[in-house]
Amino acid sequence: MKISTPALILVSSLFLLASCKKDNSTGNNNTPTNTISAKVNGASFQGNASASLNTVTSLGNLVITGARVSNSANLVETITILLYIQSGVSVATGDYTFSAEDCSNQSFQICGLLGFSKLENGNTTVYWSDGSTDGFNLNISDIDYKTGGYVKGSFSGNLSDGNGNFVTVTEGKFNANIQ
Repeated sequence: MKISTPALILVSSLFLLASCKKDNSTGNNNTPTNTISAKVNGASFQGNASASLNTVTSLGNLVITGARVSNSANLVETITILLYIQSGVSVATGDYTFSAEDCSNQSFQICGLLGFSKLENGNTTVYWSDGSTDGFNLNISDIDYKTGGYVKGSFSGNLSDGNGNFVTVTEGKFNANIQ
């Protein structure tokens, strides 16, 4: 049986069109990179990140943390985002602004704290968004809110060590698996 070239082209074209599917993705890659980065008082911070979710109690929490270790400088720095979540409430995409008063007010649905710690040559300094700061801003740009899911977003804020010393965290970004 002889098949003409135009017929072969038509059949091949129909096969190719039928096997193609439209890509409706927006370009977002939901694969967590387990990274966190920021500028702390203008200095770059880049580290490995992880997230953990506890929803067992009536007050659950989502903790996103990242660490940077410099053996040559005998230095360990961490950034921690801690969200307290009332039972039955889920963290969704969107913008959040937190102050220390949010967590002291027991009527909150979600409250949060941002922390930065520095262990250098055996001395630890811890900074938190507390009553002496403006709090912090958090954007959750993508989340699969469950153990085994992921969380991605950005953050910034002013933090205090409680002794009158402050640090400013800007350009913060995270992308982590929720364990």
